[in-house]
Amino acid sequence: MAIGLPLFVVCGVQTWLVFGRESQAAEATMVDRARTGALTLQSFAEFHGFAELGDLVDALARHDAKANEAVMSWSASVMNSNDAVAVALFGAQGDVISKWPTEIPIDFSAQRFDPKAIPSVHPLDPSASVDFPDVAVSVAMVAVERGPDLAPLAYVGIANIAPNVRTAAATQIVPLVGLLAISAVATGVLMLRNIRSNVSAPLAAIARQVQTQRIHDDAAFGDYATHELEQIARSFGELQIELHETKRQSVANERRAESKASEETKKAHRLLNQARKDAEQDSLTGLTNRRFIEERLEPIFREQISQRVNVVIAMFDVDNFKPLNDTEGHAAGDQILRFFGELLRGTLREDDVGVRYGGDEFAAILMDITEQQAHDICERIVKLFNRQIGAMNIKTKVTLSSGFASRSVTDARSAAELLSQADEALYEAKRCGKGRVVEYQVA
Repeated sequence: MAIGLPLFVVCGVQTWLVFGRESQAAEATMVDRARTGALTLQSFAEFHGFAELGDLVDALARHDAKANEAVMSWSASVMNSNDAVAVALFGAQGDVISKWPTEIPIDFSAQRFDPKAIPSVHPLDPSASVDFPDVAVSVAMVAVERGPDLAPLAYVGIANIAPNVRTAAATQIVPLVGLLAISAVATGVLMLRNIRSNVSAPLAAIARQVQTQRIHDDAAFGDYATHELEQIARSFGELQIELHETKRQSVANERRAESKASEETKKAHRLLNQARKDAEQDSLTGLTNRRFIEERLEPIFREQISQRVNVVIAMFDVDNFKPLNDTEGHAAGDQILRFFGELLRGTLREDDVGVRYGGDEFAAILMDITEQQAHDICERIVKLFNRQIGAMNIKTKVTLSSGFASRSVTDARSAAELLSQADEALYEAKRCGKGRVVEYQVA
């Protein structure tokens, strides 16, 4: 023991130092990979039409399809150039904005995210790396800077296959293996001698006494010792059986829980998708509701302008709609709105978007179109509406007015500005007699 213990201590300390040095090098490698991935994020944002990284992050928070496509493209590039298994983009407060691939069960939010500790490397929780039982996986996170004097806008997290620290360290520990083996042999010999003298010999003496029936009433210790050894052996056997049964039940319960959780997750996804669809669609007319204009129109406008594609916004309003509701009831009003929803959906092209803006007011977002083509579409919709209403059994005189604004004419700087110009044109159409189409003109 006096020889073996010091040798074990020396070998253990040396091994710990070597592994520590190699682990630091491995962590630095993974942080460098994350920094490289973060540097490419701005170029991918610009390539997909986002002038600033902030626009991309804001669009992701709104679940914008174009932003998601940009991040998926960037994620695939990062994973192809590194030993990475997953990529995530965090917001400034550490919330996960986007993760790819989504099917890999890595919970980035479980990595004790602390912006003050960036850059850093965190080992994954064992439950988060079930698909990678034979390799070490760690998460490296680095800040994405908006500018040299500004706070970080977002953080990039990359789950890497960690460099093989054991292989690198093994080459440095080989000289210690021989010394450690000698230490182990010497210690083992000493321990065997100690066991023989303190355990085996007394038990053998008790066994000989039992076999030769030389235990008398004043030697009850022998019977007691033999009985206790049998009880210990039996107890160990029963404990092993109990542990095996407990483990089997635990595995079965875990599988049942996972199956139930999977079903609950699928059900939650179905409900979420249905709720999202209901939230974006007007139930009466079948058109997209106002939420599209508030959340998605601006990014679409910027993308079209960056690609030098003209955008036209047309506004429509049912004339005398309130008198119709007051005199003939809301059922008649709903009939008119349903008819116009069908008319607008049937007239617009595949890439155009029809929106119920509110009440009896509607909007149409027309992509890649000239002002003359836009005027013809609006004119056709107004004429078809007025002709069909005339054939309906409605006593109140109801017509349709329209106003539109073309970005190629007005040079609007935002979707909100173009929408306001179209609304002014609609007001002018109603002021000039209703039932007509007016184009916004720059004064």
